[in-house]
Amino acid sequence: MEIHAEYLIQQMIRSAIDAVKPDHFIPELIHTEGSRMSVHGCDSEGYESCQDYFLNDYRQIFLVSVGKAAAGMAEAFERRIPSRITEGIVLTKHLTKSALPDERYHIFQGGHPVPTEESIRGAEAILSF
Repeated sequence: MEIHAEYLIQQMIRSAIDAVKPDHFIPELIHTEGSRMSVHGCDSEGYESCQDYFLNDYRQIFLVSVGKAAAGMAEAFERRIPSRITEGIVLTKHLTKSALPDERYHIFQGGHPVPTEESIRGAEAILSF
């Protein structure tokens, strides 16, 4: 069976896009067990690290998500610790279908690469958060 180069290239592109979708990488980086949340990533020198947070130690949890994938990242994070986030600000270019319809989230649809008035309002909200 012959595999065509065009098909292989399409599969590689699909795999790369899927790998950076928040629903794919957030669950790989953030694990929860009871009230413990473990966040996996890299430290400032590029070494793999893990930080544990005991959510019951915090009265409030705030979320700030910024960028073109901000809404999707916030949604994926919310699914990791459902109902624990006190309040959040999302500043994004692209809103998803659900776009965090919860009243706990303040959502700003800014512009990219040129900031819009909504971008500025979102940035100001984050600074005063």
